[in-house]
Amino acid sequence: VLITRLEEAMSALVVFEKSGSVVVRQHIYLEDDRSGSSGASLKEVWQALSVLELRSRRVDQLAETMRSEVLKPMFASFRHVDPNCRVEIEARLVTSNADGGTTFMWSKKEVKKPVPGNN
Repeated sequence: VLITRLEEAMSALVVFEKSGSVVVRQHIYLEDDRSGSSGASLKEVWQALSVLELRSRRVDQLAETMRSEVLKPMFASFRHVDPNCRVEIEARLVTSNADGGTTFMWSKKEVKKPVPGNN
């Protein structure tokens, strides 16, 4: 039961959205906790996973989700880039979410490559 609750908490603390953005919350209230002051912080869940020797497994799961939900679609979109362009990737940090989360968003921009000899 504890491991299931920790996995659920971690899934609520780090959320991969369909848009390719990632929301990281610092604190969540667990089911039936909204009336009280208890909940879970990212640090507490991370430490609990470490104590139970489950942190490395969770890191692998987060890395795989990052690869499949963010990086793979981003790299797939590069197939359609004009060969005379280069791609710049920008990671933006959007704070001030109402739920206390921080959203990381990625955007790509195609930039024309300079033509040699045309300075």
